[in-house]
Amino acid sequence: MKKMTIRKMLENIVAKTHGLDVKKFFLVSTDGEVATADFAIDLIWKLAEESSLNLLWEVEVVSAKRVGDYVTVIFNPDVEQTNGDPDRNLW
Repeated sequence: MKKMTIRKMLENIVAKTHGLDVKKFFLVSTDGEVATADFAIDLIWKLAEESSLNLLWEVEVVSAKRVGDYVTVIFNPDVEQTNGDPDRNLW
């Protein structure tokens, strides 16, 4: 499991699926919240508009799998939050 912000998790999804033939993206929280999109970039818009999640909230990515033309990412939002830039060591 890797700890990162929701913003960084979404950036990774977009970058790692660029050029792949993916028809559906599923972003699943261990709290039960599910976001789906046809394109990876649409996940960012959905979370920004429809979700109560803060994009700078730290989460733990539990699993990221591509099966056929579907991508599913499961994350745990119940992570202790810290002050400062949580992505500072990821660059």
